[in-house]
Amino acid sequence: MSTFQIRLNGEKLQVNGHSINGQQILAAGGLEPPEDFELLIKLNEKGFEPVQLDEVIDLRQPGIEGFRAKPYRQIIITVDEQHLEV
Repeated sequence: MSTFQIRLNGEKLQVNGHSINGQQILAAGGLEPPEDFELLIKLNEKGFEPVQLDEVIDLRQPGIEGFRAKPYRQIIITVDEQHLEV
């Protein structure tokens, strides 16, 4: 099985195989739980596009430069005088 090098938040990571999903990318970078992070892929000069956790990325495609992950912001809302984080 071949290995590929990806960048996540500027850090180089080695992954096995040419297909990887969003959850595996976050796990390779030690970002757990994956549901707490937004994952974006940099596509050349087009900017960033979101990647879903179950979305499969073929690392052999030209133009894949790297990934960025950031935690989702938590918002506190009040419902019937009860504070809830969403």
